[in-house]
Amino acid sequence: MEDGKEVVFDRTKIEDNDILYLHDSYIVTDGIFKDENIVFDTLTDEWKKFCHENLKFSIPDYKKKDTAAVAK
Repeated sequence: MEDGKEVVFDRTKIEDNDILYLHDSYIVTDGIFKDENIVFDTLTDEWKKFCHENLKFSIPDYKKKDTAAVAK
């Protein structure tokens, strides 16, 4: 925001203090919305392996948790 107005800019580099979001689709954005401000979207098996092994990324299994809660 600048002078109360939203400023849109093209990202030319990523800084150390930038916050990025890894979505369940393995796409990386610089905001919380999946289809906006995409920083990285080259989806390969190597990328998915990196996400799981190096970043310890996993997609939560909400369905399993919801089923367990209903069964109690």
